[in-house]
Amino acid sequence: MLISHPAFKEYQRKPLTEHLLNVAQGCKCRIQRLSLATQLINKADLAELAFRIGLFHDLGKASSFFQAHILGGKSTAYTRHSLISALILYFNLYHDTRFEDFALLAFKAIERHHGNLSTLGSEGLDNAVLIETTLRIYEDIKQQISADSTIKEFMDTYRISLPAFGQADIKQLSFELELLEPLANADDAIERFLLQNLLFSVLVDADKYDAARIVHRPDQNLEQKLSYSPLQYLTSLAKEDNDLNKIRTKLLEAAADFQPKSTNCYAMSAPTGSGKTLACLGFTEALQQHCKHIRRVIYCLPYTSIIDQNFAEIARVFKANNLDPGNPDLLLKHHHLVDFSRQDPDENYDYHDYLNDNLLADSWNSACVVSTFVQLFHSLIGSRNSLVRKLHNIINSIILLDEVQSLPAKYYPLLRKVFAILAQRFDTHILTCTATQPFIFAPESYSEISPPGLFDHQVFNRVKLSIAREACTLADFVQNLDLQKADNALFVMNTKRSAIELYQMLKESYQDSYQLFCLTTYHTPGYRLKYISEIAGALAHKQRILLVSTQLIEAGVDLSFQRVYRDMGPLDSIIQVAGRCNRHSEYGVLGGEMQLLHLEKDGKEYCQKVYDSYILQKTKATLRDRDCLESSDFPELIHKYYLSLEFEAEAQALLNAIKELNYDQEYRGQLPIDRFRLIENEYATCTLYILLDDKAQKAMDELQQAKQVLK
Repeated sequence: MLISHPAFKEYQRKPLTEHLLNVAQGCKCRIQRLSLATQLINKADLAELAFRIGLFHDLGKASSFFQAHILGGKSTAYTRHSLISALILYFNLYHDTRFEDFALLAFKAIERHHGNLSTLGSEGLDNAVLIETTLRIYEDIKQQISADSTIKEFMDTYRISLPAFGQADIKQLSFELELLEPLANADDAIERFLLQNLLFSVLVDADKYDAARIVHRPDQNLEQKLSYSPLQYLTSLAKEDNDLNKIRTKLLEAAADFQPKSTNCYAMSAPTGSGKTLACLGFTEALQQHCKHIRRVIYCLPYTSIIDQNFAEIARVFKANNLDPGNPDLLLKHHHLVDFSRQDPDENYDYHDYLNDNLLADSWNSACVVSTFVQLFHSLIGSRNSLVRKLHNIINSIILLDEVQSLPAKYYPLLRKVFAILAQRFDTHILTCTATQPFIFAPESYSEISPPGLFDHQVFNRVKLSIAREACTLADFVQNLDLQKADNALFVMNTKRSAIELYQMLKESYQDSYQLFCLTTYHTPGYRLKYISEIAGALAHKQRILLVSTQLIEAGVDLSFQRVYRDMGPLDSIIQVAGRCNRHSEYGVLGGEMQLLHLEKDGKEYCQKVYDSYILQKTKATLRDRDCLESSDFPELIHKYYLSLEFEAEAQALLNAIKELNYDQEYRGQLPIDRFRLIENEYATCTLYILLDDKAQKAMDELQQAKQVLK
């Protein structure tokens, strides 16, 4: 019997034919459950193509070389199975008129299903040694299959042939792969790119589930209709009858009463502190009522530091609606710092179980997922196996993008096009949410959820912002600092080093009259959350505190200060920091005082070390001739600022790569897809473990034990 996977734990060897059929059915099922309006291929043909990809994806495992390897033999060039499986599929497909435009995409999905997606033509199929090795594997496969009645019957049943092809045919395929026609129409090009990644996604996901012996039904966690309404939760709170809470109620009512639009794109432009998180849930509840099928909800934020805060809010809404927020099938928090292993494992729990728990979480099968922008956008626009794998669960979902202004402005033109195709042709609903709404959507392509005039209410005219025109050093700033009449103050620096230096200077001068805190990403996430909780408690009890922080404080962190100082940065970042000043209007209209600084060291501004010079130039141009601003001025200023931004070059280079499905090659005028980065990380790194507490020590001990098991 030919097998695909060896026995482990209580599981027997898996027959190859069983695995091929399970994956094929899994691929097809994942496509069939989707609502699609694709223009390049209809849903029925796409589902059939996915089925064929699943049937062929591991056919190369039929070789005697691989069978010997899976039973304990060494890995060699002849044990590889992905390329030959892809070739057999291609030569079965390329004469089928239904799939003639997708045979190359299907080939690539199989050829790379154990790695990351790569550019068509990068397979090395013009290499004589590779061709000779591959053809020898193929001859061996044909002999193995002819001697095995089970797989012969399987191939007859599903019309799988073993076509004759040789060196010339493989070289011709190499030529065709390299000359893939770019699609002139940008919308079609983006659709083809998403289809390539979708085929890869369903194959990788179905393959991993079956290899792990996990029974899976797509959307099995969406069969129960959940209530996302925040009304039950709000009823349980004792709320003051003030202007701010009235406006929060108004925003929630507008979100809950909206009418869906055919564009599937929406924006919620609302001031900081207006209750956007709960309004997002109200929007979700209303949209679910209008949709024919229950949809997955994906709520994304820019930073892990604010996910816990928003996740806790959503969990409270779930609990108020009699849903178990501790059930990961219903509500999942997903980012690189979350431990997905079972909380109460049994005595037989081992490394395989741990991998399976992570496998389930990484696929985003839950009804509601709370995650990061990086996870979402690198799954939409990316090549990595582990990220692209969840794409089929992103399609058709309701995507809530909170603090969307944090997305790099240079990607706006590309995201504008990708969002439009994702929304229209892949029936995905997208809501962007922020106090400073960037131009993510094209005009007339989205609907605004927030009621008109929200920013005009005096309760949101909370901050008076003064702008320093002269640059100064940290020492000069502290020397001239006047904190009289300030019960508390926030200082937002552009670099970790400047934050620490300022903290030390303030400590020397003010430690007798204020509690001092410093927050940077040098702190571990656990300690950051601990300090944020302590700071919130101190503010709630009217204690005198000073907080020095980096930009991690600027979006979503629910802290409110009487006075705020912010080093120069992009305009949207400045306005977001203003959202930490008099956040709840507790100091009245214009009761918050904020100063925009120009701090420097050795004649160079700190802002130039971390921000794009073009962005800074546009910010300074927008603020030119303005020495003092009020919160009510922010909407007009941010609109003017976003209108001034032009980032076509890099976005067009990525779009050119998408047109040619260029994932990893340096071609003129293109930025390979795998170079797409929401967060730039162009410096060398190493992992350093600092065991700060007993929990960290316990985790390290468990890691060491796991490594011993794997040896």
